[in-house]
Amino acid sequence: MAVVFRIAADTAPEPDSIELLDHKFTIRRVTRSVQKQLETVDKNLRALADDADGDEVVKAMAEGLDALLEPNGQKKAAKTVLLELWKTDVLALDQINELYESVQESATKRPPTSPAAT
Repeated sequence: MAVVFRIAADTAPEPDSIELLDHKFTIRRVTRSVQKQLETVDKNLRALADDADGDEVVKAMAEGLDALLEPNGQKKAAKTVLLELWKTDVLALDQINELYESVQESATKRPPTSPAAT
């Protein structure tokens, strides 16, 4: 029995969205260009692991979130919002890290109509 996959605009799941205080963002799917940006961010984060400076770690994660989040409304980039919230002590490092992981997971989620991988 053959498995048929249908890929079309209407098979993509509705994008998730997030809100950071009064800033709203739509989570982008991981396309080739987004993946390339994330690979660069990942390299930067691994390089920082040995010499962890909080500001640099948050800046790198903010760049990754900037690649994954499309601004809604005010059109302020995710990186700008996150760095402002970090520098004013509104967000903690663990919150930014959790946000980064959650957004990555949401961006790569499988459409509900896709058959399970075997």
